[in-house]
Amino acid sequence: MRRLLEILARLKLYQIFLVSVFSAVLLAALIAPQIYRFIEGEINTGIHVATILSTFLVTTPLIYLYILNIVRLLEHEERIKKANANTRWKNQVFRSLLELSVSMHQTEELPALIDKILATLKDLYSDCEFAVMIHGNRPGMIRYFATTSLTDKEKSYLVDHAAQLAQKEFDTVVEVLEQITPGNQTNGKNFVQPPTWTILPMHGRGQNLIGTLVIKAADIDTYAKEIMTLFLEQISVATENKLLAIELEKLANTDALTGAYNRTFFEKELRRYVQAAYRNPDIYFSILVIDINGLKEINDKFGHAAGDQLIIIVSRLLMGIIREADLLTRFGGDEFVILCPNTNSHQVHLIEQQIRDKEKSAEVIIQSEDSDTIKIPVRMSIGTACSTDSPADQVISRADASMFEDKEAFYNQRSRYR
Repeated sequence: MRRLLEILARLKLYQIFLVSVFSAVLLAALIAPQIYRFIEGEINTGIHVATILSTFLVTTPLIYLYILNIVRLLEHEERIKKANANTRWKNQVFRSLLELSVSMHQTEELPALIDKILATLKDLYSDCEFAVMIHGNRPGMIRYFATTSLTDKEKSYLVDHAAQLAQKEFDTVVEVLEQITPGNQTNGKNFVQPPTWTILPMHGRGQNLIGTLVIKAADIDTYAKEIMTLFLEQISVATENKLLAIELEKLANTDALTGAYNRTFFEKELRRYVQAAYRNPDIYFSILVIDINGLKEINDKFGHAAGDQLIIIVSRLLMGIIREADLLTRFGGDEFVILCPNTNSHQVHLIEQQIRDKEKSAEVIIQSEDSDTIKIPVRMSIGTACSTDSPADQVISRADASMFEDKEAFYNQRSRYR
């Protein structure tokens, strides 16, 4: 019965009238003979027809009004259900915003914050797919990148065109994404219509671009965009606060002698890049391990002040070569490590070559006890490795092993440094 009423509710007025007429004719045909037989005792054809017509004329408007009333009641009930559903969804949105706001203050790590943001958006818009990219200090550098269920091809394209996203060339990126989207699916999930791409900028204080939110969906209405923009404003502030906290942490974790970062901070950052590389191989990194040759010899012969001077000279040489996004760390007494984000094996060898070129003219000047000036050339052993060639969690050990091979070759030629 409920199913019949739902069908009636979808009828138009003229269709309701036709149903009423048909129902009245059927009803008249059924009850008119019984009425006539009850009154006259026998059926006369003419009177029978007249009785049917009379019954039809009486019942048609009654049936029409009855059906129309049912339809209007069902329509009203449907409007109330939609309004209640819309109210519940809005309450869910604002509850999610509140919970996300609380979670943002409790989450210390930037990756955990981005993952929470994506999970919240996915809960609210299950038919959409999302990606968040946090940009680095130079064009094309990615500080962090996470997605829900984009295809590998789509993720690779976004990573490869991070520089265009950082320069707000959104239309160009969207145009290609729409071309490479396979059919009307995303990981086996059918869209009703070909998916569209929307890219929204994440602005920090001063309207500087700190990241981008990428949305893949069959359709996004105006209200959904307003809600996503509201989310974006909230997460942009939280993300920038996390980035500022990282910068403050850098300042608090520097080596007093050289100004390079200390080992504790390096290991924390390395874990973050290793996790990012495992989640998305297109986000790679390289490491250089640099060891100062002959530091112990200088310390023993000229004192630790001379050794400190050599360490400072090497740190300044390295700082003059590395890029803004690279992380120079004093890893040990005579050892430095450079973490190079978004740097492949070819690029890291170019950095190594720059160090070698500077090394040729580098020297430490020492005053002997006899007041003689002694110039000692600076010599280093260097090893490199990249996450494109080695498992991400083994890059540091591969670079270290490469450095020891270089050191062994150096000492075999210059035994006086032993």
